Amino acid sequence: MGLKRNRWDGVVVVEYLERIHGVRLKVRQAQRWIRQLGFSLRQPIYRYAQATTEGVEEFRKTVKKTPDDKTK
Repeated sequence: MGLKRNRWDGVVVVEYLERIHGVRLKVRQAQRWIRQLGFSLRQPIYRYAQATTEGVEEFRKTVKKTPDDKTK
């Protein structure tokens, strides 16, 4: 029963309510209801599991483009 999701957003809530309960809502209305019920919509944070501290530092020094002059 339901949808297999770790985190639900407005689109998923609308899809669930329409499939299971036959209730049709707009995404924005579902988002408002979620907040009124005391829940919050949260976005997943993507992390690279194989990243190492040394690799991140090397990336920042060599690959990542940053402005040379920080005062501008």
